[in-house]
Amino acid sequence: ATPTVSRTAFPQSLASGDPRPDRVLLWTRVPAAVGDVAVRLQVADDAAFSQLRIERELTAQAAHDHCLRVRVAGLLPGRRYHYRFLRREGDGWVSSPVGMTRTAPAADAPTPALRFAFMSCQDYGGRWYNSLVPLLQEDLDFILHLGDFIYESIGDSSFQRADGGRGITFDDVPGALRVGAGDQAYLAASSLDNYRQLHREYRTDPVLQAKAERAPLVAIWDDHEFSDDCWQDHATYEDGRR
Repeated sequence: ATPTVSRTAFPQSLASGDPRPDRVLLWTRVPAAVGDVAVRLQVADDAAFSQLRIERELTAQAAHDHCLRVRVAGLLPGRRYHYRFLRREGDGWVSSPVGMTRTAPAADAPTPALRFAFMSCQDYGGRWYNSLVPLLQEDLDFILHLGDFIYESIGDSSFQRADGGRGITFDDVPGALRVGAGDQAYLAASSLDNYRQLHREYRTDPVLQAKAERAPLVAIWDDHEFSDDCWQDHATYEDGRR
């Protein structure tokens, strides 16, 4: 039977990226209160999953924040594929949303112009990703993300708004860096838990999820993935050390 789609079981939905002519990277997060989670991955030629190309049993490990990254190889170039992750609930299965991805054309293929969108600098606190909504109507080969997928700071009044109906409060406050003083002070991510929480909460945005479900991501990072204006061994957050 067709499994029920559960966004509660897959709160960050899914995503694909790094498309090559014969492979693509697939991602999801499958949270649980305790322990590892058994997951099944299906990749198919059709949206009904009647023509399965890949079916694999995987484990989302608690030590990895229940995230899965799977490199799927042996695919055909320039083809669209459908994929989903399944997990057991009771006696049955529930499914992630169904994702669409696409492999790159063969290196020697006469390829027409590619259609892609680019994104960058997507702060979360106090903001909504309404500018991405028109892209949901486009049939894209891939999305190019130029960096700052997350911002490592929360509450920086110089550019991060406190209004807008949503924000992030670190669970691991002792693990974060306190930057500045007085009313201008804010927190910046430092611990692994801080960075994981930022990625978890950014990926709950419904428009960002819908975009990631429709096309693969080609991504590079910029400074805010780590620390504002960082470069090689230089960082602007020193925490008493240099």
